Amino acid sequence: MKKILIWTLALLMALLPVVSAPAEEDAPEQDISGIWEDPAFDRMELVILPSEITWADERMGEESGVQKYVVLMNWPSSDHESTFYHIVGTLDDTGRNLSYQGGLLGEYVYGEDNELDEEETGLLEDGGTGVFTLMEDGTMRWEDSALKETAEMVLRRADVPVPSPEEIRAGYYQLLTGLETGTAGASLKLAQAVADVYRFCQVHPFWAMDTEAFAENLLAAQKSLDETENAAFAQYRGDLVMEAVRLLDEREELGGMYADAGLEDQMSELRNDPSVRLSVETFLFAVETLNEEP
Repeated sequence: MKKILIWTLALLMALLPVVSAPAEEDAPEQDISGIWEDPAFDRMELVILPSEITWADERMGEESGVQKYVVLMNWPSSDHESTFYHIVGTLDDTGRNLSYQGGLLGEYVYGEDNELDEEETGLLEDGGTGVFTLMEDGTMRWEDSALKETAEMVLRRADVPVPSPEEIRAGYYQLLTGLETGTAGASLKLAQAVADVYRFCQVHPFWAMDTEAFAENLLAAQKSLDETENAAFAQYRGDLVMEAVRLLDEREELGGMYADAGLEDQMSELRNDPSVRLSVETFLFAVETLNEEP
């Protein structure tokens, strides 16, 4: 029974965040979405996300679609400088070539206080063109008009660690034991719990990790709950999930309780990161799937 639960949960999770390329005989087994890196280019990380889960500004005015993807590169050169690349690309019918134009390449510069230096921060190129190509061996090549280093890159999917059952228990289930209803501070505690869930999902990009391993650890985490934790999970899970999911919608305002809790800036930053939102969606979907009534 345990193996059936894990397999079912892993399958449903795999279907949630990504939109498969058009079915063709020569299409790759894996979707191009993911976190990609080349160890030879220290700290450079490339995130490719299906456009359906992104917000309008993140698509830079383009409509979402099954063959549209948003690509975000972050490449720190020091503790105070980082190169960024924001791209919206279209996947061809083979599912192997993601081409783009109008990519925004720029540089963030921060002061000693870690505040953004707006005078030094700016665009380096606003019309980058290129293509990402999935190779037969599972690596990805990158050709770009503005970033010369891409000619030497051999990108591979990042090996995203799966949090242990103990980490999942502490990062989600135990948060619920601190919640209340009908008290003056209940909304502040809910705001804190939602922020903690978003931070947990920022540290652990659930959408990009091995779904079967995650499903197994999630099941183990829930089975390890004691009586108090189980009671809190049953009582407060709905409130936490409802509020966390509400903030995944770009039409929703953050709400005053986050300002009251001193979390407004933090939550704005977290929910404006599409990778974090997808991680939250994937994690909560997995929890709700695990607890569906038979």
